[in-house]
Amino acid sequence: MLIFVGVFIVFASTLGGFMIAGGNPILLLHISEFVVIGGIALGVLVIASPTHVLTEIVHKLKAALFGKSSGKTEYFDLLKMLYEIFMVGRRNGLIALEEHVMNPGSSAIFNKYPAFTAHHERMQFLINGLKPVIDGKIKPDQLEDLMLTELESKSEEGDHPIHMLQLIGDSLPGIGIVAAVLGIINTMSAIADGPEVVGERVAAALYRYIPWRVFCLRVHQPARYAR
Repeated sequence: MLIFVGVFIVFASTLGGFMIAGGNPILLLHISEFVVIGGIALGVLVIASPTHVLTEIVHKLKAALFGKSSGKTEYFDLLKMLYEIFMVGRRNGLIALEEHVMNPGSSAIFNKYPAFTAHHERMQFLINGLKPVIDGKIKPDQLEDLMLTELESKSEEGDHPIHMLQLIGDSLPGIGIVAAVLGIINTMSAIADGPEVVGERVAAALYRYIPWRVFCLRVHQPARYAR
């Protein structure tokens, strides 16, 4: 929801300031601008991103716009589930966890918490963390370092879509300049049509650059340094 609020503030302040200065917002509707800048930005994203990163970008955008964060109930369920798992290991030994970890689909403990088991990535993280302990490959006191290392790896992998969007955000001012140059070239072809036509086309060419620079300064850069 906050994303929509932020987008509204950006557009309201930009258009509001333009209208206060006497501008007509209808003059800002240039379809060619969105075709040039949006198309180039999308093409750069496709060229620079592997297929799995493009897929992750789509999923993360959906989650950012329409997803919901984990609530208090999910945290409580996770703590209760972990308590039950660890109590089984404490009372009956680590070997007692084998039936739950090796076949989680038929585990009486995991099946009590469908909200957790439905999330494949979370389930695999827990299972992969417990398997080496049960197999005796690592000691229980080494589990924390192992899981922290895996968390760092997953965090780095999850940042790939963000880095690609940052690349596009950094590129938008340059793409806007390309669109502006195309607008100036178009203006030069109409220089004999009079100052009114030339002024309108110059304004359109400048508009192809300025709003995307404003977008980068107001949206992209704060998000970048907040990470």
